Amino acid sequence: VSSLVEIEILDSDVEMQMRYHVLENHVRWKLDGKKLADNMVQPWKQLPVGIFLQSHSNPYPVGMKNRRVSLRELISELRTEKKLNYKFPPNIMIDDVGFKGNVVQKYENVGQANKVSDDSNLEGEALPCIVDRDVISGLRYCLACCVMFMSVGSDQSWGHFGRLRGMPWHEHAFFLLGGYTLALPVNPLIVERLTFVTSRIKAMYPVYLIAVVFALVNLLITCRPSTFESTFHWRAQPNDLLDADGSVAPLFCEGTPLIPTSYWGNLFATIIVSTLGLSVSPIWPVSWFLGYCFWYNNIYFQCLAIFPFAYNIIYRARSKKYNLMFGIISLTLLSYAIILAAWFVAKDTVDVDSNTSTISLIGGDDYESDNIFNGDNNNMAAAAPEDDKTQNMGNVMLLHFFLFGPCWMVYFVMGICLAFLYSSCRPADRASPQKWGYIADVCSLIYIAIFTIIIFFTSDSHLRIDGADNKELHNAMINNLWDTVAGRLVCPLTTLWIFALSTGEGFTASAFRNQFVLDYLAPNAYNCFLFHQMISQWYYAATRNGHWWNYWRYRRLFYWFSPEPCPVEWYEYPLVLGLTTLFSHQVNIILLPFCRNVWYEFRRLIFPKRKETEVVYEV
Repeated sequence: VSSLVEIEILDSDVEMQMRYHVLENHVRWKLDGKKLADNMVQPWKQLPVGIFLQSHSNPYPVGMKNRRVSLRELISELRTEKKLNYKFPPNIMIDDVGFKGNVVQKYENVGQANKVSDDSNLEGEALPCIVDRDVISGLRYCLACCVMFMSVGSDQSWGHFGRLRGMPWHEHAFFLLGGYTLALPVNPLIVERLTFVTSRIKAMYPVYLIAVVFALVNLLITCRPSTFESTFHWRAQPNDLLDADGSVAPLFCEGTPLIPTSYWGNLFATIIVSTLGLSVSPIWPVSWFLGYCFWYNNIYFQCLAIFPFAYNIIYRARSKKYNLMFGIISLTLLSYAIILAAWFVAKDTVDVDSNTSTISLIGGDDYESDNIFNGDNNNMAAAAPEDDKTQNMGNVMLLHFFLFGPCWMVYFVMGICLAFLYSSCRPADRASPQKWGYIADVCSLIYIAIFTIIIFFTSDSHLRIDGADNKELHNAMINNLWDTVAGRLVCPLTTLWIFALSTGEGFTASAFRNQFVLDYLAPNAYNCFLFHQMISQWYYAATRNGHWWNYWRYRRLFYWFSPEPCPVEWYEYPLVLGLTTLFSHQVNIILLPFCRNVWYEFRRLIFPKRKETEVVYEV
């Protein structure tokens, strides 16, 4: 990676006639000094290029082209020939000197199959281990669906299935999978750390910025100077949704904990904080939560910042399997220590009076979050208790804990270790990789069993350990704290599941690798995650006579980054999911290229003599 600039190309228009299992997910530019780097950033420049295609059943290169061609012409040709995968293109290596003869030799040793000859200016590297990235892409879309499940559909409508919201296992899986996929093409040490981080962020940032703009437009529908109230509340109030006479309350908004009285102060702070991706601890008290799930992105940006350092440290132990396993186990234990310490500290700070129950740190009166709503439309039915300083402090600590980046970086670094372990073990290259398919399917069955127990065999929405079922502790914040603990307890199962799925074996892998999923769903996973909030708001307004689902009308019984779920019926969830996927696809093929063209034309007008510094394609 020290001498490579990595560019991911997304082409969702191509329907492949022949499926290739590509062993690397990057178009790789081999650079030799700054001069070459300056020349190669122009996509129209003629360059020597070699293309290697590997099939799923045979890791040997099955095709190669060796000629001078521009990158733009090459990509156009691959699209025409139906040989460019929607997400992971063939491995294109561009050398400044050029290939001399047939530099790809078919070695009997699979590990040497892609080794470049000494006649080339490319360094020889063993063929990367076989990884079924189609399965990983399908899994990523599944996780995006889980995020939408948490946000779409009232608890009353989902019934017992709504209890699954009490175990958000997908949260840690996102970060674990992020570190895993980022590190899996094991390359040399990262020397240009800042360049690596900025290139990765720039690949994600355009879509994120578009989502910020849409979220800001939706916010301004609710929150304007005329609807702003200078009184800040930590909890939902009885007249948030309905007035005393039962009519729908007008739209309103409130300030933030540190800027409770200034509308413009909150607005400008929100724009700055959201644009910079800082809506996490410790910055969140000065900003509205513009996107209810933007915190994933914001913390992932932090994870990218530490990736080069973590990668270089773990790289030194890349061939030591037991050290890597020890690292994964140690990080798992560390994650347990963090979440259980948070739980027991909160659980033990309880002072039960003989007449009334009070909780000194994280507590409140005895009522359930489900009771504040009456009916499928989540109408407010019960008055929320008044705020108190001790409870507010508990709310602050809980939210700081949840949005604290290092607590999630543990899973990200765990994913990096898992990638090195997979590359070292090479399970798909072994004689009988089918056993990993069985392991993946067993992990899937364990998840199904856990979900079944939660749905049918728990008395409420929380599967609790001893001490967590104390009625004195049944309040919204304690419930939410246990939810995040329970979701992260299955981290070892998630780790093993991802490892086994990467081989592409088993029924679960086949389901994730379904052609419909790969062609139409998986390419839009990231966008679905970003835009599902906006689509849900538009859909709810369109189907409920203009009624607007927003943060303040449906806020929780405690201050949180998201309101109660969009109160649609459960059978509307697939429709909202489909609309979000369709919108995400249009963002990829229409809006994102248009915005990039506008940006680069604007930059060209402002800096007419500035050299191009990057190749721009859909990412």
